[in-house]
Amino acid sequence: MEKRKCSEFSKKYFFKNMPLIIVAAVSFIVGFIRWWNQQTDMFFYISIIVFIISTASGLIFNKIYMTNFRCPVCKKQIPKPVIEYGTENAPINYYCDKCDIEWETGMSQGTAC
Repeated sequence: MEKRKCSEFSKKYFFKNMPLIIVAAVSFIVGFIRWWNQQTDMFFYISIIVFIISTASGLIFNKIYMTNFRCPVCKKQIPKPVIEYGTENAPINYYCDKCDIEWETGMSQGTAC
């Protein structure tokens, strides 16, 4: 089995996820400032709703994106990553059985999962 790097997967993941993170962070900060100043008006509730929607969207995006890896050589969809559970910062790699290549994404699994 051959191992190759596929760094574009982690870059795409980062840039596709970043807008959701920014929206969630800004809406959280706006909501916190409104709450801190005891101004629980319409903007407070809108910021809370936007925060919840963007956070849920990020979780859904993560689930969809992590199960839609395509082999850069043969374009076969690989639905599950190869993860060594129980090890700290285990790398998230994808194995293509058609090409017999394990693709290293440069991403790693956190210890909380």
